[in-house]
Amino acid sequence: MNRFENINMINCGGMNCYILRCMSGDVLIDTGAEYFRDEIETWLLNYSVKLIVLTSGTSMNTQNAQYFSELYNAPIAVSEHDAPLLSGKTAPKMYRTNSIAAAAEKLGIHKNRDDRPITEADIILSDGMRLCDTDADVYMTSQAIGLDGHTRGTIGILDGTDLYCGDALSNVIKVGWPSYCQSPAAAKRTMKKIAALAPERIFFGFGEPVVKGDKAYNDFMNAYGV
Repeated sequence: MNRFENINMINCGGMNCYILRCMSGDVLIDTGAEYFRDEIETWLLNYSVKLIVLTSGTSMNTQNAQYFSELYNAPIAVSEHDAPLLSGKTAPKMYRTNSIAAAAEKLGIHKNRDDRPITEADIILSDGMRLCDTDADVYMTSQAIGLDGHTRGTIGILDGTDLYCGDALSNVIKVGWPSYCQSPAAAKRTMKKIAALAPERIFFGFGEPVVKGDKAYNDFMNAYGV
């Protein structure tokens, strides 16, 4: 089996969006930055997007959410705690955890507030909720997993033994802390939660995916596993 067989990843300059395929329609996980919109839209020509899942309400995940929602008539799903962030008018206080965050600020990549189009959540996801239990036309048993820390309402999608963790973890320098946290204490608990889940593969909002047995995967498990 190919290490990343059946994985549909859109790499946008280190930021990743993913597509989960389903017979009845596909799920877009995160929507990337506005300046990658054309590239993402080109990728999506091969898919039938019926649901958009935002792993958090921060800017890098949501800038294209309203556009793709209208383009595909696909509802937007996000956690209750992050739904208020979608307007771009408010943002939690975030703490830097590594040098990557500092460099992003100097380049103007990270902003706490922005002028993106106002986006409204159509579906509120809760911990353990299955995507097939939403109003979207997708028939899959994938479920939302609460992964707070990056933001209070950060979620991941557990699809079989694969975990799409959004920005709950990053794999920029090594697998571990997200570059920004609303709550470092919660982020650390989440890292231990992910280690306890022991997914076969982990897919990040930032950085290359890892597979069980990879050195980066093993280092993370050794650091945060029970």
